[in-house]
Amino acid sequence: MDINFVFIFILGSIFASFANVCIRRIPRHISVIKGRSYCFSCKKQLKWYETIPIISYIGLKGKCLNCKCHIPIRDWYIEIVGGIISCLCFHLFYFSWEGVIFYSIVMLFIIISFVDIDSMIIPNELLVILSICVGIWNGIQGCYVYEYIIGIFLVSVPMYVLNLIKECFGGGDIKLFAVIGFFLGSKKVIVCTFSAIFLCSIYCIFLILGKRTKKEMKIPFGPFICLSTIITFFYGNKIIEWYLSLLMGL
Repeated sequence: MDINFVFIFILGSIFASFANVCIRRIPRHISVIKGRSYCFSCKKQLKWYETIPIISYIGLKGKCLNCKCHIPIRDWYIEIVGGIISCLCFHLFYFSWEGVIFYSIVMLFIIISFVDIDSMIIPNELLVILSICVGIWNGIQGCYVYEYIIGIFLVSVPMYVLNLIKECFGGGDIKLFAVIGFFLGSKKVIVCTFSAIFLCSIYCIFLILGKRTKKEMKIPFGPFICLSTIITFFYGNKIIEWYLSLLMGL
């Protein structure tokens, strides 16, 4: 195994561990910079060997060392996924600022998704940081400015207008789509929109079939937006080509 990938995986899992801190603290309005990690159940400050990404969860058997409260396995999964994503970024971009920024964008998508799942809110501070990362990414890529400025408004404005008629989207979803439009551009953001709606619809169908729906149940849309953004980033052009070929074949 390439030693570089081992190093990158460890580094990625460390940043993913910080992402877990953000996911837990941001909805509770707790600083993610100040203060050491602690158990949210017994409030005991964690020792260094209780915070080692991936390894600590296995060593502690998924429980707090002090109060024996279960640590969410989701934290462990995110640390593993963070390591894998860092390796993929290294594979795609090697040692470059592109890889660092793209990894940051993807991890922000993960943070936004789980914060939205936990609290049904997409905080403005996360959107601002994401916007900065996307701006740097576009600068590195040398993108056509006008296409990406149009992308900001192409989906977010119609969503805002629809919300004025009848509230069907969260304010955070609208702002997130504005940032996604800036990231993907005017063409791909349309693909992303329909992909997000499609993924959300599939999820809703499974909920209905499993009889897990409740009256006036709200579903976080942020995770579907983030997932469809990643899909569209890599396969957006192929999806557009497939759709155009389908239209021409009619």
